[in-house]
Amino acid sequence: MLAHHALLDKIVSNKKLKIIDYGLDPIATPEEIELIDQKKYQLMNNRFEENGTMGKWMMRNTASIQVNLDIINDNDLEEMVFVADCLHPIAAYLFANCPYQKGKSTGLNNIRNIIWENTDNVRCRNLSDHGINSSRGLIDNYIDYVLQVPSIFKLDRSGAIISSNQYINEVLQRLDDTESLLDIDIKAGLHQIFTNVRIKNLVEVRGADRTPRGHEMAPVAFWTGILMEEKVRKEAKKVVTKWTKIDRQLFNTAGLSLDSTQPGPEGKDYISWIRWGSELAMKGLNLRNKKEVVLFEDFYNKVISVGPFSIQAQNNESTYNT
Repeated sequence: MLAHHALLDKIVSNKKLKIIDYGLDPIATPEEIELIDQKKYQLMNNRFEENGTMGKWMMRNTASIQVNLDIINDNDLEEMVFVADCLHPIAAYLFANCPYQKGKSTGLNNIRNIIWENTDNVRCRNLSDHGINSSRGLIDNYIDYVLQVPSIFKLDRSGAIISSNQYINEVLQRLDDTESLLDIDIKAGLHQIFTNVRIKNLVEVRGADRTPRGHEMAPVAFWTGILMEEKVRKEAKKVVTKWTKIDRQLFNTAGLSLDSTQPGPEGKDYISWIRWGSELAMKGLNLRNKKEVVLFEDFYNKVISVGPFSIQAQNNESTYNT
């Protein structure tokens, strides 16, 4: 990470530019940013316009930290994915770092999470929004969900991306019927799902904005403490399994705002659950005994005392202007 920063600083200095470590471009609109010139992104952009309202913002204006976690067995995978999906609103609050949009304050809007929520109703949002509400049978339920999603693209036999108007199930079934189905075809299907937690050949957890420089490892540490320490993961699972569908809906809605007084599951307020999840993460990191807790604890103390960095940046600007 330090080597990366050193190289980045050199390039930025030579170009007489400055680094803005936000999760959302604070000034530009999607119309002012050129989309990556690759067919995959062009196809995704077009499909997002059909199924959501903010896909252009997501593809051009946002930056996030996605945490990839290895899995050992089916049970581990199902527990990790379910717990991470339930706790997404906690990460969304902790790692919110988008203080401005189009040159104006975003206020209490957790704007990058809002953008993701409205990017593609079929492929994004929480797993609970797609009927996956339990760790039991989660793998099979996830597969069933993926297969019924319309595909954006598929691969020709040279591995090149081509457009597709079929469902993922139809693409894979046709290849299987002709005995030409390859692992890369299955991976291509899995990579067209953008839920806050998704399964590939590992577990990918989204939800964290690009954090302020120096805190890039905070989201990694948070999820590692909760998901990779089995004792803590099971402790979290025991709690979230009791949540009703209404609790989940209430919590997911809370994650769209930085108002910590919002109601959450079991009649407790949002901030109570944020503290609970953060303490669980630090407990897990301490149990791992690898001196990792420092990667999250300092970040957490700054957020819990003042508010997410989105709010901190706005408050600092207000103080400066005053």
